[in-house]
Amino acid sequence: MPISMSLPSSAPTSPSADRPRRRYAPRMPPGQRREQLIDAALQVIPTPGHTPGHCAFYFEAHRALFVGDAMCAWSPMTGRRGPQLMPRPFNESNQTALQSLDALEPIDADIMLFGHGDPWTSGVGAAVGQARAQAG
Repeated sequence: MPISMSLPSSAPTSPSADRPRRRYAPRMPPGQRREQLIDAALQVIPTPGHTPGHCAFYFEAHRALFVGDAMCAWSPMTGRRGPQLMPRPFNESNQTALQSLDALEPIDADIMLFGHGDPWTSGVGAAVGQARAQAG
């Protein structure tokens, strides 16, 4: 992942028998920030809950919000369609995932793209509202 990925200079490039395999995660400061990537303004929005470091990405020039697994539009467990949180067994913290919807709600995107399910074009606020109601 090219965004804020840092590997120590001593990090192995491939696993070997004499060195254990290490896992590295992107480093993300609290709050939102912008990165220049492929000539497009990208807003990185921390949305923990599914995983501690989960983030959504908003491409302002395209008015496209990629929420990944912060929400889904198709449940991989039940097949239910429409905006919703990922099923509880797939979230590290359902409460934190629900709170992360606050960071997404004010974004004025024309399209939302999920890790699971069809794109959504009826507004971020409407999608967040449905997800909250479903989480009830």
